[in-house]
Amino acid sequence: MFIRSNQDFIKFARSNESLFKKTLHAEDVIYLVHHEEVPCGYKKEDIIDISIGIKAMSKPSISGILLLQKQLQEKEEYMQHLKHLVQELNTSGADNSIIQQKKDEISKIKQEIELLNFEISKCKMKD
Repeated sequence: MFIRSNQDFIKFARSNESLFKKTLHAEDVIYLVHHEEVPCGYKKEDIIDISIGIKAMSKPSISGILLLQKQLQEKEEYMQHLKHLVQELNTSGADNSIIQQKKDEISKIKQEIELLNFEISKCKMKD
């Protein structure tokens, strides 16, 4: 998103940037003073002497959600496989470094699953 305004409002906006980003789901905020050009690809609204623009983004399709759900299912199945493998390695008395390596991989997969769940819920909220 961008904000084009006078220096006082820009100073205020910068001090509250995290609120703007969170509220408007913006990744970045570009600050412009009145005489600067508006970037391409943004939808702009003028409020008194302040311009606020949000970059147009495409809405994720249902097929995108289905793809994310398929990836999620694959990750969950892989994580279950790793958990069973760790149990078997523990039972067979395998080297602790190998077991730890598999546990680290499980932690990584858990993070990926959390991210996929977040992306899926974000896509569903946009629908």
